[in-house]
Amino acid sequence: MSLSKSTRVLKGERGAVAVIVALLMTVFVGFAAFVVDIGYTYEMRRQLQSAADAAALAGMIEKIQGADEAGVLDVAGEFAGYNDKIDQSETLELLPFPYTEVTEDYVKIGVTKDVHFFFAPIWNLHKEDVAAQAKAKRVYVTGARDMVPWGVNTIRAEDMVVRLEGTEKWFSRPPEGSDSWSALISAPAAPQKDGYLIDLSIVNSQGFETLEPAVGAAGVHAPDDLVTDVYLDDNVLPPPDDPTKLSTKLWVESVAGPPQRAVVGGTTYPGSDFRLDVATGLYWVPIIAPPADGPLKSYAVDVRVGNESYNNVARLIVRTRNSPIEDISFSQLHFGAGGGDILITVEMRDLEYGEQYALKIGDTPEAGNFGSLDFTKVFHPPHPPNFQYDQEDNHGAVPGSEGYLYFVENSYNDVIHIGDHIFTYTGDRGGPTERALESRIGDCGHTLESWLVNKPADCGRLVTVPIVEQITKAAGSKPVYVYGIAEFFIEGDVETDGGVKVDIVGTFIRYVKGGGTSSDTPPDSKLYMETVRLDQADF
Repeated sequence: MSLSKSTRVLKGERGAVAVIVALLMTVFVGFAAFVVDIGYTYEMRRQLQSAADAAALAGMIEKIQGADEAGVLDVAGEFAGYNDKIDQSETLELLPFPYTEVTEDYVKIGVTKDVHFFFAPIWNLHKEDVAAQAKAKRVYVTGARDMVPWGVNTIRAEDMVVRLEGTEKWFSRPPEGSDSWSALISAPAAPQKDGYLIDLSIVNSQGFETLEPAVGAAGVHAPDDLVTDVYLDDNVLPPPDDPTKLSTKLWVESVAGPPQRAVVGGTTYPGSDFRLDVATGLYWVPIIAPPADGPLKSYAVDVRVGNESYNNVARLIVRTRNSPIEDISFSQLHFGAGGGDILITVEMRDLEYGEQYALKIGDTPEAGNFGSLDFTKVFHPPHPPNFQYDQEDNHGAVPGSEGYLYFVENSYNDVIHIGDHIFTYTGDRGGPTERALESRIGDCGHTLESWLVNKPADCGRLVTVPIVEQITKAAGSKPVYVYGIAEFFIEGDVETDGGVKVDIVGTFIRYVKGGGTSSDTPPDSKLYMETVRLDQADF
């Protein structure tokens, strides 16, 4: 074979290799499209499933609380959107009936979203419609295991009364499915520069009365008063570390020009801070939420105009995460001589999915109690409310401080039932609590968002606690009543304040978890709670 002929053969082979490589590149790109786009679609399905799970659970909780179908679907859509983390160019949508369905016993939510491919467009495949579905059903729970010794202390209101200058009025009970209480009370006729304080008392289902003093102030003005009206845009603010609402506006109607100053919670707002609203002719100043050191903290609003001081002309309320009261509003609070009627409305709040609550607090107005429970003193019904408990009966558990810390780290293995009475555990034990909780959490570095993807059961950040009500004054070791059980997720690091005080904050996930006693039908006993659980969906 001549050299020139060999060269032509080699060139031909190189050309053939180029063709083969080009063909193989198409195959390689096809495999890349398959691997990347199919993997991305799988991840999208996982995200959509988390969104559907959250939507169904939140929707069924809303249904249990009395919402109609429209309200359930609004909440479900809201929580589905919270968990929509991929491809924000497309909108997640709820599927229609029968993929989405609301009944008395279950809520089924179907969600769908388009997935945009990366490589598949070379085959003219640009996107795929991905769907997921979840079903949450109503269940009836009488107890649960594996709890930690903290109790979220709240109020199930059975009665409510408002008191103003020696007069008291009982509230009208809210209609089914509502948490809004209302009462009509009259402001006194006699003018005075200082406001008349309005007190509120809530009686819980165990007959214990919680007094919330000075939730408002009624002003009755004389004809020559320089101030004729004072009010706040929001009477109740969440704590300063809650970013949902950090401030409100204080409004003052004055016949003598802007106020010289206002004092709210020890903070002085000079007259130079006030601004005139031309549309209303009122003066206003932004007020930052002061700290709260109890479920509700009431702050006086004092105003000075000219040479006259007007004290308690309004009250600003700051609530903690655990406050059972969502809002307090008044139809009117300032009157001329002769007074007038005040319609007061109180909005109560239940645990809300995704909201944070203090499971154990580092400071409290009730001396010695920090939200901790003594699981060595758990007493089952039947027994009367004023039963003298046997302080020596510890059910074989480790007593005292060591028992408390053991249950923080390892949980309480026995069943705690709805209707049980548990004694409070006195003392903060901030540093030891921090160390026991860190041991419990171990290597679980999940955030709530990452945990929700697969919901690993071995993550120590997931805790179950009793929901309790007071049945007597809480100072010292006193019994509380268990009326519910809930699951929370503890995010972030746990830190003490100088090794002495520690707040444990958890995000509410759902009422109760497995390991206790539950059924799909109501037990004969009234000692149960309605909660939700994920069930098998259609697809």
